[in-house]
Amino acid sequence: MVIDGARMAVSGIGPERAAAAAQKLLEAGADRLLSWGVAGGLAPPLGAGDLVVPERIVTPRGDRPVDATQAAAVAAALSDDEPIHREPLYSTDELVRTAARCQQLVQQTGAVAVDMEAGAVAASAAAAGVPFVAVKAICDPADFDMPPAAQDWMTPAGRLRPTRLLLAMARRPTMRHDLQRLRRDFTVARRRLATAAPAALAAMSAP
Repeated sequence: MVIDGARMAVSGIGPERAAAAAQKLLEAGADRLLSWGVAGGLAPPLGAGDLVVPERIVTPRGDRPVDATQAAAVAAALSDDEPIHREPLYSTDELVRTAARCQQLVQQTGAVAVDMEAGAVAASAAAAGVPFVAVKAICDPADFDMPPAAQDWMTPAGRLRPTRLLLAMARRPTMRHDLQRLRRDFTVARRRLATAAPAALAAMSAP
């Protein structure tokens, strides 16, 4: 799809789908790539809705480059309302579920947030020789322990599996409070992304 002159592709969850979406955009003529969406917080100061425009992407297979000039322009365009975090983003294919694992990743990587798509998009951009930037809004802060087997509730495209979710809640009724918080934080993150979109796209489109 094309919105305000920018080509967009919705990938769903995970590096494989992100890479496929990036490839579609490149084949359609994209001359730069932006990984846009939500991420989990690794560092306690980051709260729901905080924005991260990372200076680099850390992956289990090594660092991925970010275009420094474009990333700085996007961060500057978004910094009118509140500070933008520029620390690294850790991108992996694992679901980081517990606060303990978040602390471990901060110590190992220096990253402040984690996602499952930016690394794949960055790799596609590097292979094609085009600039890459990531913009992520925190949807679950570092102090939040994701309910067990949370990944089973979602399809690979990111859609909810209601039956599996209801079965999980039946086995663990107290999980309802965790889900309420997750929904609230995710809503905050989506609203922040919606607010940030015009400025970010304008900065990415600038010569």
